[in-house]
Amino acid sequence: MDSLYGQDVFYVMDEIVSGFEIRSNRFQIDNLSGLKVGDTVAKVKKMFPKSYKIRDIDDFNPAWNTVSVQFGATDSFLEIAIADGKVRSIITSSDDDDEE
Repeated sequence: MDSLYGQDVFYVMDEIVSGFEIRSNRFQIDNLSGLKVGDTVAKVKKMFPKSYKIRDIDDFNPAWNTVSVQFGATDSFLEIAIADGKVRSIITSSDDDDEE
């Protein structure tokens, strides 16, 4: 079941959030220093220096890039999209998502 809150989506299975797509600054991730849409790239770079170093830079516009943070040894990731020096979205994903 998907729960839609404006631009934001939370994926819920058996009453547990299994993933999300945060595209507004309405929500923040408390256990990640309150990370939210609109935060500066400096905050992301400080929180995830290794992931930031190997970020995916968009060929079309180098000001757009994505920092992928892996959840432990799983195939699940936190994708932090950055444009023009600010966080534009925070989305959970997994390698399984690519196969669908």
